[in-house]
Amino acid sequence: MIPLDRPIRIGSRQVILVDDLVLTHLTGALAERLMAVASDDPELPLYVEQESVDALSELYPGLPLYGLWQVLIASGLIPKKPGLFQVATDTEPHGGRYLLRETGNACSGRITGETLLDAFALADIAPEPIWIDPAPEILSLPPQPIQTLRYRRAQKARARLRALTAATIMVLGSAFAGTAADHILSHRHAQKVQQAEHLREQTVRLQQDLARLEAGGRIEPIDQSRRLDQLLVLSWSFQPIELPQASVLAASTLTAIVYPLDTLPPTPPAGLMARQITHQPDGSLRIVW
Repeated sequence: MIPLDRPIRIGSRQVILVDDLVLTHLTGALAERLMAVASDDPELPLYVEQESVDALSELYPGLPLYGLWQVLIASGLIPKKPGLFQVATDTEPHGGRYLLRETGNACSGRITGETLLDAFALADIAPEPIWIDPAPEILSLPPQPIQTLRYRRAQKARARLRALTAATIMVLGSAFAGTAADHILSHRHAQKVQQAEHLREQTVRLQQDLARLEAGGRIEPIDQSRRLDQLLVLSWSFQPIELPQASVLAASTLTAIVYPLDTLPPTPPAGLMARQITHQPDGSLRIVW
């Protein structure tokens, strides 16, 4: 006999075996009281009474619940062929359990002596029952236990914990991204200041060159406003730009090297009337205007 509704060791685990029901055709009245259970045999759908398994879960907290037929099916003890299969349990007054399997139909219930109880309108009963002797050492547990009220509450708690963890990670990620953005903006500002200082030094040198030329004799006014406007466009760019050391007055054309910023590829400064744009092997742009 196999015990029901009390602890039993199967393999390395302490579990509770409960009465489950094999029923191919589920009526509306029963559907309100029963809950589906995972079955390893799709032709043998399994159900348990919800209130009963919830009460057992409260009585034995921490122990997983499995259905009797659920375990016997998972252990390979129920043949695929039609037949009447019986097993003895330690429950009173109806200690026997049966499973009647027919082509396209199956049901289960209690048995006393040779009388099948809880029969679901089955007229033809197999004359020779097949007795199953399920010794605990040969039983195997299915992968999924019965989802009791306690189990469902634990699942909801774990789901809430996962959601809270994900939200915490998102908040920390946003904070990290904000800090990284601050560092990037600070780095860009420092580059802009450096470029502005470089342009200021070039402007000072231009003014000194003009002063020396004016001191040496009369010169015609030279309009460098367009070129200075182009240098101003360069100063507005957020990308690292390298300018030549030659005087902008002496050179017929000007060349600038635009370097990539972090992972961003270099782009020509908006508003710069470039004559030639060349991609360099190091990923930079060479601009001539």
